[in-house]
Amino acid sequence: LMVHGYYLDGLAAILNQLSDALLPEIDIYVSSPLERLPAAAAVLRQQGWPRVQLFGVPNRGRDLAPFLLQLLPAVRATGHRTFIKLHTKSSPHLSEGQDWAAHLVGSLLDPALLERLRNDPPSGLLAPAGTLVPITLQLHNNARHLETLQRRHGLSGEQLLGSSFIAGSMFAGSLAALDPLEALKLRLSDFEPEAQQTDGTLAHALERWIGVVAPSISELPGDPKAMPGFGFRWSEHSKASQHA
Repeated sequence: LMVHGYYLDGLAAILNQLSDALLPEIDIYVSSPLERLPAAAAVLRQQGWPRVQLFGVPNRGRDLAPFLLQLLPAVRATGHRTFIKLHTKSSPHLSEGQDWAAHLVGSLLDPALLERLRNDPPSGLLAPAGTLVPITLQLHNNARHLETLQRRHGLSGEQLLGSSFIAGSMFAGSLAALDPLEALKLRLSDFEPEAQQTDGTLAHALERWIGVVAPSISELPGDPKAMPGFGFRWSEHSKASQHA
């Protein structure tokens, strides 16, 4: 379980959702901004997790930079095959932000999913219901970074525009599915300094790029309407109305 714990109350809430029966079975990898590291350590001590690694990170690159630069390498070194990626999402710019975060976390901490990852590992990624959306959503904000990634990876424009991504950047699956992401060998300096951006950064583009390079993405059971519309749900509803 990999968690970027920017909000410490959110970190505690995530860990509280895991039952005591799972304590011996799950390794936890947590990143937290350097200035919040002592408080994050206190949260983890209170939780009593037997196997945990905690990383203090600069507040840069949202959840994606710590995921790529600290958490994934540590997980690889331990020899895991499957994973769950979470972060303490707030989305204050969205009216449904808290409900959406609860949907994402609840979907990925479902005991049935944990059992599946243990006994029937997928070859690709697993996304919460309703989060798999076309990469063309808000494409204009992320085109510059995506174009650079496209050229670097040697993909055609058709391949890029025909892909989907997991909105919210929380998912589970096979570690092998992330090999192309790690092959980018990004550095912290590649990510923009934090300025409360809501879109258009390298981190936002990587959220989309994961969907481009993953071998497959499947949605988990659940209510797809738990995801905010972003204009996408409205467009889908309008499309259905026109064909009714």
